[in-house]
Amino acid sequence: YFHDFISNLSRDEEGNVSKGNLDRIMLALGYLSHRCQIADMRQWVLVVDRNASPNGQANGGNGKSILIRSLFGFLNACEIDGREFRKSSGDRFAFSSVSASTDIVYFDDADINFDLKRLYSKVTGSWQVDVKFKDTFTIPDKDAPKVAITSNYALGGDDSSTQRRNFQIEVSDY
Repeated sequence: YFHDFISNLSRDEEGNVSKGNLDRIMLALGYLSHRCQIADMRQWVLVVDRNASPNGQANGGNGKSILIRSLFGFLNACEIDGREFRKSSGDRFAFSSVSASTDIVYFDDADINFDLKRLYSKVTGSWQVDVKFKDTFTIPDKDAPKVAITSNYALGGDDSSTQRRNFQIEVSDY
């Protein structure tokens, strides 16, 4: 059944399963499913609607969150509300629920103001975690959690810093 689910997510505009899209989804799931870190290949996985436009919202409700949450059964995950993670917030405690045993930090339903640049050092380096009323601690880059983001918007920029950290998969409205 799970293969049917991801096959449906990988359908093209004509409704056919796209082998390239299916392979990309499976590659993203495989990448998120382990803690192996190759220093110059670390990226976030961004799952967006195929029909998302740069300035307009897609319909959503097509299984992006279910796809990422399917990993929660066997991985330790930390879920963060993507609508609250904005450039203007700058909340230094945003990652306070991340621990040394966290496998995936998942930003659910990121909006158009989601600040990808705040994740640059987290994706490519160590994680400094500030927790209220406790000492700050650091998760070394070799043990750092992976990052997954779902959004109804086309996020990011075309600058090289964003592009080299971005592994984007598009899911269909099937």
